[in-house]
Amino acid sequence: MNTAKCDFSKPEKLPRHGELARFIPNLAEKDKALRDLLSKKNQWFWGPDQQKAFTSLKHELSSTPVLQLYDPNKDLKISADASSYGLGAVIPQRHQDVWSPVAYASRSLTSTEQRYAQVEKEALALMWACERFRDFIIGLHFKLETDHKPLVSLLGGQALDSLPPRIQRLRMRLMRYSYIITHVPGKTLTTADTLSRAPLKQGGATAGDGLMEETNIYVDSVMENLPASDAYLTELRQQLSTDSVCSQVMKYCTEGWPDRNRLEAMPTPYRALLAYRATPLSNGYSPAQLLMGRRLRTTLPTFPAALEPDIPDLRKVQRRERERRWMDVSNYNQRHGVRNRSNLAPGDQVWITDTKTTGTVTSAHPTPRSYLVNGPQGTLRRNRHHLVPMPPAAASSCEAQQAPTTRWRWMIATPQGGGG
Repeated sequence: MNTAKCDFSKPEKLPRHGELARFIPNLAEKDKALRDLLSKKNQWFWGPDQQKAFTSLKHELSSTPVLQLYDPNKDLKISADASSYGLGAVIPQRHQDVWSPVAYASRSLTSTEQRYAQVEKEALALMWACERFRDFIIGLHFKLETDHKPLVSLLGGQALDSLPPRIQRLRMRLMRYSYIITHVPGKTLTTADTLSRAPLKQGGATAGDGLMEETNIYVDSVMENLPASDAYLTELRQQLSTDSVCSQVMKYCTEGWPDRNRLEAMPTPYRALLAYRATPLSNGYSPAQLLMGRRLRTTLPTFPAALEPDIPDLRKVQRRERERRWMDVSNYNQRHGVRNRSNLAPGDQVWITDTKTTGTVTSAHPTPRSYLVNGPQGTLRRNRHHLVPMPPAAASSCEAQQAPTTRWRWMIATPQGGGG
């Protein structure tokens, strides 16, 4: 235990206030140097006396009469707790109506386990404690103690198929033990809580050492009694080594499984959006400058002075936008041969190009560049592109020569006269 990380500012962290204080003789004399650190009148100082008291208390907690020998004929229970970075467990037994510890255990959480939810960490602590003390509890009925009340139903009588996947896997590993789980207040679970906050630096692989040993024994027994020749086994090994999936599994079994799934880096769309927002437009400013008044920091090297806030000149931006739009209109008109057409007035005679008939403009339509034209087929709406102004003489001659037509068109009004 690292003394630099111990918090002596809380009295409950000392053995005097824990559940093991009753077993330490002359506790008041042994922890006096540490209790003096709790007084606000004294200046914090860690010297030889404090270190001696700290070492003495650790020795008392790990030896008799605090630590008792295991007796299979006595009742036992397992208390476990989890912190954000470690697990702690203790297995006490009833000795003369007093629960005395038999063994302590703690370990650090892996980077993956640290991302578990708190209820999953507490369930992991109980499962790991049972596997850690499996030699003491196999074949016996015991009690599990936890300060996390939801686990009483999750690891108790709730149906297995209704549990979350991770809780379900942890409970399946507990099914080999005969236990009853109970909830106790966190203030009475001081030993397991202290161990979880000062865990050993070993990883989570030690929790499965017993299972790995049993698996190796089973594999050796199968290999000795396998009804196959040496030549067949050699050929089988060669085929397995050439298989991509089996070779990867054998590599993980030999070198160890990775702590996390490492997938190939996928292209992210946010870099493309960042490049768009940081690229200057035709007006000389980027979208980020127009919105926030400053440039964005990108993956390209940039001077720090260029990232300082600089509000764009609104008049300059508007002038450049007008110039850009005028240039776009000019280029479009030149490319497509656009010509400016004169406006038509009501009463003008026009030639309707799509129906090849003449008509008279009655009024302008609210739609841009559109007019209502009265012709042989009724009142029609036409774009200025389909209307050709006619001189008065040409209009009268065309009306005289025009014959009735039976072609139907989309019309707005009912046909008039005999034109239909």
